[in-house]
Amino acid sequence: MYYNRDQQPILPTVAASVSVRIQFCKHLLNGPTIGRGKVHFKSRILLLFALTGNGGEEHSGFARFCTNDILHSGMQQHVATLQEEATVVSERMRVRLSRRSAIREAFERAGVLARTHGADNVFDLSIGNPTAPCPAGVAAALKETAALPDEPNMHGYMDSAGYSDVRDAMAASLKARFGIDYTTEDIVMTTGAACALNIVMQTLLDPGDEIIVFRPYYPAYEAFALNWDARVVKVPYCRETMLPDVSRLDEAFSPRTKIVLVNTPNNPSGLVYPHAVAEAIAHAAERAQQAFSHDIYVVSDEPYRELLFDSAQNPQWPLLYNNTFTVYSFSKSASISGERIGYVAMAPGLNDKQIIRQGLCRSLGDLGFVNAPATAQRMAKHCVDSFADLAQYDRNRIALYEALCSVGFSPVKPNGAFYMLLPAPDGNEQAFVDRLLAENIVVVGGGEFGCPGYVRLSFCVSAKTIDAAIPHFACVAHSYGLNATSESSSALETSSALEASATPSAPEASMPTAPVASAVPVATAAPCICPQKETTHHE
Repeated sequence: MYYNRDQQPILPTVAASVSVRIQFCKHLLNGPTIGRGKVHFKSRILLLFALTGNGGEEHSGFARFCTNDILHSGMQQHVATLQEEATVVSERMRVRLSRRSAIREAFERAGVLARTHGADNVFDLSIGNPTAPCPAGVAAALKETAALPDEPNMHGYMDSAGYSDVRDAMAASLKARFGIDYTTEDIVMTTGAACALNIVMQTLLDPGDEIIVFRPYYPAYEAFALNWDARVVKVPYCRETMLPDVSRLDEAFSPRTKIVLVNTPNNPSGLVYPHAVAEAIAHAAERAQQAFSHDIYVVSDEPYRELLFDSAQNPQWPLLYNNTFTVYSFSKSASISGERIGYVAMAPGLNDKQIIRQGLCRSLGDLGFVNAPATAQRMAKHCVDSFADLAQYDRNRIALYEALCSVGFSPVKPNGAFYMLLPAPDGNEQAFVDRLLAENIVVVGGGEFGCPGYVRLSFCVSAKTIDAAIPHFACVAHSYGLNATSESSSALETSSALEASATPSAPEASMPTAPVASAVPVATAAPCICPQKETTHHE
């Protein structure tokens, strides 16, 4: 326990960290068993308020009042236990535990709703968990593993970089498909793309180095940077296209810049960077590299590389910039996200490749991965040129986009991945999330991705889920007073406008505004199924 100068026990509000207060509140709300029964309701409410205070001097009187109530309810030992637990984890981990992932929270919320209302009545568009059937290569790899002779090294260690025949297959595929002259030694197999990003960062970064990212971005990038005490510098997007504002590139670089982290097709926007945007990024990195007289690396995170629509073509960064790492995962392209398999490919023109390769392999051991899983590597070899059928995702993409437009929303039409951004009609992201949740539609707020005022929709679900959700979207549109039309404006320009976005344009706004865009043919969405509901029902 902690005590004040009067030797009175002090609540976590005054003496402990935010994470302790959060944990303690959760215990209270769950009604923990203490002594002979549940905590008295009054105690739980008082503590809830006390524990969410700021711990300042003005709060201490109320905290002491609540402490007295704790003592009478037999909870003092519980407080002591929680405060003792708080010293177990590091300060860095306490900070992380206090900042839960909005994506994971939404996913868990969907599970609670499904148990309450039934899975068929909940529309979970929160998480990018692939549902397309795995390509035949996955089953073939499992059969191959089962048929292998029962030898001691069948599932044993291999070279840290992975099986040489698997790396051969990765290099040969990249060379054949993209015209980049990779060799076996350029490939390091990894436990997914997250592992790949972290071993690249450990190899390249010193504390205080900077990583440039482009809004909107995958929020885990910030967590990965924190692992290596690096600073994240965020380049804004153009409000007209949701693509990087290339007029702001040069100001993002500094003498501490070490990595330019790109992600296309993009999570959360689903947009593919046009060649002109990619070229502008590469040129800016080259200018900075010369200006600061040290290597700057482009790290291309490409888990959605195969998920392309409307004839989109993903940039090939090694053809634009020599100091490039390509990070890849089979999670999305082969629908094996739980198997955790991917690789790092070092561009043929990468400087100091030998020592960097040694660093990547050493990092696999340092971080506890050791090597990529043996059976998953065999899966990767079999799936290197065969992918999950994209027809399901494309069908969902078109159906959802056209339905949203037809009821008055202005979604950003994706041409890659399986995500779509939807601006809140009034710019209030949280209110929009809540209105959707009232209709059992679970999404993630755009603030998590650096684009406040939007929500992200994940359409890698069944067609049945998308179709069933559409009338509920119509209901939310009705609550905002949006006009349903047979043709509606999109928040994304045509492909020619995307190419033109490489020219300087307005930086991102604090709240999204729907840009002028070409009309697109849309299907008529199912009518609102809850016309009797008033707008105030959602607020």
